[in-house]
Amino acid sequence: MDTQTIQALPDTCTQCQIPALSNASWIDDKPYCTLCALGKVHDGHRAHGSRVQGRLWDAADQFWPDLHADQWLWEEYPVVLSGRNFRADFTVQLIPWAKIAIEIDSFAHHSSAMAITRDRQRQRLFQKGGWHVIRFSGQEVWHDPRACVEELIEIIARITEPLVATLQSVA
Repeated sequence: MDTQTIQALPDTCTQCQIPALSNASWIDDKPYCTLCALGKVHDGHRAHGSRVQGRLWDAADQFWPDLHADQWLWEEYPVVLSGRNFRADFTVQLIPWAKIAIEIDSFAHHSSAMAITRDRQRQRLFQKGGWHVIRFSGQEVWHDPRACVEELIEIIARITEPLVATLQSVA
């Protein structure tokens, strides 16, 4: 996401106009407070952790005609590593034994020296826990989410190929 886009984000709930949404839920690319988001989700809409996550989700949802994103991805998936609680932006639920996490790094939250250090430490914890971590920048996802999904699927295939071969040889 570029700087102009970040600065243009509204800071009020689309529905009730409550100000200062630092923890907004994004539905159809619009911010909602927690209460209004619950109502929208109840009405069949999907809430996302961020606008960028919503764009990747929508691209994944449209990638295969007969397979919706919620059939192969989990968003904001809770992971406990070394006794600490984390949330992966996405994980691949279609093959949970492969332990694949997808992270989207926005420049707004991942560009300071402290944030970069925290991200690297977090990634190593995921890797120690047996997770494969696939990272995209927020800008990549924002500008071409479909290309990110295509690359994601290619990487997933490469990760799972040896695992599938091993399982087949044991069976």
